[in-house]
Amino acid sequence: MTIRGMPPGRAGRLWLERRIGVARRAADVLDRRLRILAAQQAQLEADAARDDVDWRERHAEAEAWLVRVAVVAHRRGIRAAASDRPAAEIELGREVVAGVAYPVLVRFVVGEAAPSAAPAATAAVDPAARACAAALEAAVRYALTDAAARAVRAEAEQTRVRRRAVEDRWLPRLEERLHTLDAELDEQERAEATSRRRGLGR
Repeated sequence: MTIRGMPPGRAGRLWLERRIGVARRAADVLDRRLRILAAQQAQLEADAARDDVDWRERHAEAEAWLVRVAVVAHRRGIRAAASDRPAAEIELGREVVAGVAYPVLVRFVVGEAAPSAAPAATAAVDPAARACAAALEAAVRYALTDAAARAVRAEAEQTRVRRRAVEDRWLPRLEERLHTLDAELDEQERAEATSRRRGLGR
């Protein structure tokens, strides 16, 4: 088996030993990284599952409140109440785990209706607005944790593939070549020793 870049003879043996050392260290580093990523993936997937349940519950609650508002004030009342409220403000940060970066929610703020706003068509408007804000925040949290879990899962899979390539292909190939080279060098030394003995006999 030929390995590109490998020098001949004993220099090749030293070259192989260095490469084998590098491959073993790489496998160790990839293994440690994979353990970190697997732990983070499990945590993020648990968070995403919890956030999914939370968002669905808050969505159902907001929907129930909106139905109450619609019964009394119709769609015009919902639109009027929505136009009097400022947009939600979302601030995102960034978290990095084992080289994988993903966004996290830092701040979520929904302002109150302006004092000059027209009076609500029904008392259900304010609780409906709060329920909608809570549902929106829960949806943002779920979207972020789900995206983070998917990013970490993809990176963990790539790390697993790299580790397998080192442990199952590259390292065995180097070790097999070293074993073959040792046998070749031993054979070469025996041939040289036999040749020297013959020379001395003459």
